[in-house]
Amino acid sequence: MYEGIKSYRSKLTKNQWFEKNLDKEWFVNKPTLYSISKDCAIDDEDKKEGDYEYRPDSHLATYSIKLKADNGNQMQMLVFWCGHFERLYSAEIEVNTSDMKVTF
Repeated sequence: MYEGIKSYRSKLTKNQWFEKNLDKEWFVNKPTLYSISKDCAIDDEDKKEGDYEYRPDSHLATYSIKLKADNGNQMQMLVFWCGHFERLYSAEIEVNTSDMKVTF
């Protein structure tokens, strides 16, 4: 999703990417009040009848991810490997109690 949002070739807008991934367990969705006509986030006192909606916080949705901790709780972290020069090409998870490995 991050690369799709940042790509100049993407046919989807940022909001379309968010809508596409709202149901994913890794997606960070903190609804923010948004002005449709101004195309920006607003405060409660700036909302006008029929000109606002709640959308995912753009920065959190683009630069954060939810991960499940060992105890089953969800934790949120910044995607530090996403930036102008950074890339994460692979990762490997090793479980100490067995020889099972998950690679992605």
